[in-house]
Formats: sequence, structure tokens, C-alpha cells
Amino acid sequence: MKRKYVVLLLGLATSGLWCQVEQAPVAPISDTMAAPAAKPMTAAEVKFGVAVLDLELQGLEAIAGKALSDRLRSDLVATGRFTVMERGQMDEIMKEQGFQASGACSDEACLIEIGQLLGVEKMVAGSLGKLGKLYLVNLRTIDIRTGKIEQTVSQDCTCEVENLPLAITIVAKKLAGDDVSQNLKDLKAIEDQAKKDKEKEQAAKATPIAPVEVKKEGPSVGAVITAVALLGGAGGLVYYLVTKKEDKPPVDTIEPASGKLPDPILPPGIN
Repeated sequence: MKRKYVVLLLGLATSGLWCQVEQAPVAPISDTMAAPAAKPMTAAEVKFGVAVLDLELQGLEAIAGKALSDRLRSDLVATGRFTVMERGQMDEIMKEQGFQASGACSDEACLIEIGQLLGVEKMVAGSLGKLGKLYLVNLRTIDIRTGKIEQTVSQDCTCEVENLPLAITIVAKKLAGDDVSQNLKDLKAIEDQAKKDKEKEQAAKATPIAPVEVKKEGPSVGAVITAVALLGGAGGLVYYLVTKKEDKPPVDTIEPASGKLPDPILPPGIN
């Protein structure tokens, strides 16, 4: 009888332990191995896919416009805010659709159509003009989804054409919202130096130079000496003056600013 109770108690204890094991919560593997939530990107980290048309030129050569348009693309990439479509890829797609990247398409409707064909989020277009020594760079971005002009920037440069890449860098940074204070200081230094050089050039042109007047008059010393040698003494001189009265060979003399003529040089023996 005792053996039955012992077996029964052992069975109850074992079943109770098993129930406790089955009821113990087990953490799901998916919960323990889950990756941390991704950190949302800030506005400064968001990149936009853009395509840049060649700058429309006003008073500049085409070769300069192409070089500066390529510089604009490079500067936009350097800001880290834009994914810029390569020029070759853009030209190929536009050529297939009958467009050109040379600025022929400048109105908003045309730019939106091109942006849709290229599959970009924004289009960048602008112009580069010249008024005397003043260059003007103007850019605008158009949102392809909304069809509206999103941003416009500009930069003037009273400089030589070789300094225009700095102005292009400034407008590219303005589009990206970057700080351009140092670039503006560099540009102002270039403009100030150009102004000083121009003032020096004008001052040099305005400096008066004392005129030196060259007059031709009277008999040549060589002719007088020849007559004296042939006829001798004062007689030869008188003969020369009488015979050459109407046709006097010139003697080069330099008249100083005072207007006083130098004393004539005569042969020895003639006072």
C-alpha cells in the first residue's frame, strides 16, 4: 500500500514540474535578433536627382559656356546634396527625343517635359551674360513633380572671364544651401585687385610727357665745311650762302622745352 502512495506522489511531483516547464515564457527569436530602427535622414543628408542644362549664353563664346556648364555640374556634385546626371547620358536621351542640352529649352513647360524624360526630381537651368566688365550668373531649379520654380540664385562678378569659375562655385553652393562667405571674400579680393590695376593703367595714360620738337633749318654744317675747303676761308662761306640761298639743306636741331636754340657750330677760323 505504501508503495502505491510513493508512486502516486512521485507522479504528481513530476507532472507538476512538467507543467511549470511548459508554462515558462520563451522569448521569440525574431524579437531577440531584430535590427535597431534606422535613423531618419536629416534634410541636409537628402540627395536629389537633378539634370543640368547648359547655360544660356548672352555675349560669351560657346566654348566658355560649355566649360562653365561642366564646372557647374562638378560643383553641384561637390556639395553632396545632389546626384547629377552625367552630361553624356543626358545628351543621349535628349537627342533621342529631339531635344538639345544647349539651353534651347528654357521655359518651364519644356524643362518639366525633359525632367520627366530623364527621370530626375529637379531640373537646373540658367544663363550667363556680360555687360561690359560685369558678368551675371543666374540659376533656377524646377521641381518636376509640382512643376514650379523651387529656387533662384544669382551672382555678379566684375572680373575677367578666367575668374568666372569662382562665381559658378558660389551659385552652386547657394543652391545647396551651403555657406559661401569665404567664397564671397575671395571674389571681392579679385574684384578689388582688378579695380586697382585699372586705376594704375588709367593713371599711367594720363601722365603728361614733355614734347621734344625737332626743327630743320639753315645750311648743314657739312655743306659749309665743304665750301670753305674748296674756296678757302670766308670767301668760300660767302659763295655758299649766295649760291644756296634758295635751296638750303636742313640742319637737324633739337629745340628744348625752353624754346632756346643751341649756338651753331662753325669751322675753325669763322667767327
